[in-house]
Amino acid sequence: MEAFLRWAYVRSALLAPRWYLAQSGWTLAGLVWLTSLQFYLKYNFAYGLSSLFFWMDGVYERHDLRPLCTVRIHTASNTWRYLYKPVVGGHWTPWRRFLGTSATFSFVLLWHTLQPHMVVWTLTNYFLVMAEMACVTLIDSAPVRSWRAKYSSPVAERVLKGVFCAFSLIGTFGSCFFFLTDYDIAGDTLEKLLVFPVPLLPVLLGLYCKAQVAMDIFDWEEARRTQKANGHKKKETETCGSSSSPNTGTEKSIASEE
Repeated sequence: MEAFLRWAYVRSALLAPRWYLAQSGWTLAGLVWLTSLQFYLKYNFAYGLSSLFFWMDGVYERHDLRPLCTVRIHTASNTWRYLYKPVVGGHWTPWRRFLGTSATFSFVLLWHTLQPHMVVWTLTNYFLVMAEMACVTLIDSAPVRSWRAKYSSPVAERVLKGVFCAFSLIGTFGSCFFFLTDYDIAGDTLEKLLVFPVPLLPVLLGLYCKAQVAMDIFDWEEARRTQKANGHKKKETETCGSSSSPNTGTEKSIASEE
């Protein structure tokens, strides 16, 4: 995978930029999607394996900070959660989120050197994560909750969330292409892709559908996790009840004998 990613796809773009940029917008969109997909899949394996050992050693209480599968990624927060969540810790105040996220991406930028395409990649993801956190804070505020209860509906909110996620995914995958290639190649590619109405609208439609599928998977996993938790609680209750029933019977028999 690393050989195909670094030497087959990305390297060909660097060696033959004119041929690469001569492709249609739809072809370029597919290449950006493919290279980003393989990149995140590689990270899923690399960081997922190491986070497994962290979980086994008790560093993580739950094995929930591993990188998400690429199918489930629909926000920048999904992509970077395994990095900034341990830094933020359990104190999810706005100020703590800002400091934790800023510290995380400062380290990421310094680790990958201060080259122009690395700066674009890091800053884009940083501002996307901060914007998503600001949106969540705004949505959870009392005035917005009151307005949603009166005028909004779950379907409308789901559609609106999918639209926002589509724009966020453009920034996520576009910045990833900056990371994998260089400033000129990625800049010219995105300049050709972000042309209204074509190919921008078809790309947004495809990313909107991807976001909806990812949100469905997320809801299904949340429901399954809740069902498992309720099942464990039920088993614990039944176990406690069965273990206490013999003692209760013994106490009743002793009382009757007395």
